[in-house]
Amino acid sequence: LPVDKDGFKGEIPPIKNMVPFAPFDFYIQRKLFMHNMGHATLAYLGFLHNKTYLWEAIKVPAMRFIVLRALQESARAMSQEHQVPLVKLLDHADDLVYRFGNQLLGDTVERVGKDPVRKLSENDRLVGAARLCRKQGIKPVYIALGMAAAFAFGPAGDEAAMKVRGYVDHYGIEAALGEFCTIRERGILLEMVGEFYGMIKGTKDLDVLIERAEQLKHDA
Repeated sequence: LPVDKDGFKGEIPPIKNMVPFAPFDFYIQRKLFMHNMGHATLAYLGFLHNKTYLWEAIKVPAMRFIVLRALQESARAMSQEHQVPLVKLLDHADDLVYRFGNQLLGDTVERVGKDPVRKLSENDRLVGAARLCRKQGIKPVYIALGMAAAFAFGPAGDEAAMKVRGYVDHYGIEAALGEFCTIRERGILLEMVGEFYGMIKGTKDLDVLIERAEQLKHDA
């Protein structure tokens, strides 16, 4: 159980499995903008390619590459935001990718991707990580790709996912970004998500998506 180390007065009691952590804001952001963001990105990519479990998805080299690149973007932003050595966050990203492949966890694509209305909200795992990147002058290309995949997520029985899909089909991706992500002003994030979503609707070839992502990553 992680707890806010700075919130204690006096000596911290030796409670088994309690882990005092400071600064706690960094710990929470790392959980949300790295672990949860990478988890969700993998689930949405896995859904596009009819994977049942996350461990199946992470075995696909292209999916593994996209998730790791998204984690690296978030790691760079968090390193600058919290003055934490980048190498520690990159090591954490590598560890997360390894853990996503643990078959014993039994994580399904549908469970991890469930309720994209919440997971696409402005301060949650995907948009929150992308906003932090923009704040730190980092281009969140692969996080934007994960966001685009989230708008294409639609397993039967997930009412929130069908709500998102229905809205995009009726009003378009730019309107959906305003409705679900509170991204209304034109800018690089809106443009990238819009482009990736259009590509996903036309092709599920991950190599094509990666090729375009790398171009955007290295554009001035």
